[in-house]
Amino acid sequence: MEKQLSTAMAILGLLLALGMSSAAFILGVQAKKAVSGQQLITVKGLAVKDVQADNAEWTVTISVTEPTFAQGLNKLRA
Repeated sequence: MEKQLSTAMAILGLLLALGMSSAAFILGVQAKKAVSGQQLITVKGLAVKDVQADNAEWTVTISVTEPTFAQGLNKLRA
């Protein structure tokens, strides 16, 4: 019984090591493919033409902290 248990553990360890090695290999290949695609940028078309902007949008945020709404509104108006 002791010999069967040790044989089963050895097989389990071998399969686990094989699976982890395979996963690391696949992950490495995919990471290499993902990085190589980000090294080249191609710009065509209107990128060489100067364009004048005729519209702009600005966002402004103002905040006031007061105990009541009326006091806060008065402080904003002042």
